[in-house]
Order: sequence, then C-alpha cells, then structure tokens
Amino acid sequence: MKRIVLTLFASVAMLCASAQIKGKVQEIDMEQFAEKIGFILEQDTSFHFKGNRPAVVDFNATWCGPCRKLAPILDELAKQFKGKVDFYSVDVDKNKPLAQALQVRSVPFLVFFPKKGTPKTLTGLYPKEVIAKKINEILLGK
Repeated sequence: MKRIVLTLFASVAMLCASAQIKGKVQEIDMEQFAEKIGFILEQDTSFHFKGNRPAVVDFNATWCGPCRKLAPILDELAKQFKGKVDFYSVDVDKNKPLAQALQVRSVPFLVFFPKKGTPKTLTGLYPKEVIAKKINEILLGK
C-alpha cells in the first residue's frame, strides 16, 4: 500500500512539474502557493520568493466573466514564456485566507513575482500584449 501511495504521489508531482515545462497554467491552492511562491502572513510583512523561475499568479473566480476571458490569454503566455516564467492560477473562493493576505479586492488580479525584488500587481482584464510587456519588464528585466 505504501508503494502505491508513493508511486501515486510521485506521478502527481511529475504532472505538476511537467505543466510548467510544457507551458501551461497550473491551478494551485494555498498550500501549494506557500511551497512554490512563498507566503505573506498579515502579521509578517516579510516575503521570500521560493520558486525556481519568476512567476505570474492569476487570482480569479469561476463566476467572473473577465477571469474566464483572461484564462486563454494566460495559456498562450505560458506557452510563449515556457521555461522562463511559471504561471499559476488561484481560485479566490477556494483560497480566501490567501486572497485576504495578498489583499485581493477584485478579480482578475495578477501578481508578478520576480526571483528578487518586490512583487507587482495588475487588476483587471488586459490584452495579451500588455501582460507580455509587464512580464518582460517586471520578471525578465527587458
């Protein structure tokens, strides 16, 4: 039984890793956010990025029309920046404490996490070109 559980765990971990290699947006929860990005607690303002590559995190909701329109744009950008930037998606309704800690007041809410430096945000629906420009400026230093 232990072997089956370990094999299943390893398979899930490989699938999650391959999502970033193939250039896909990976849906994550609060626990995965803490592992892959880092965490900000309301009483602790320090933040240390834990990721291997800069990341874009899309805070969204299933009921949000602009969020649904943004999803395919982020999928395209994940392919465009494959291997350079990781893309994640967080459902604010399923992860309220995380959304509150990051002061997400409306969705869609993008957070750009550089490997070093201060995260930057973008609220609302923007064209692919605008988001790509932000990625290049904030995350890739271009």
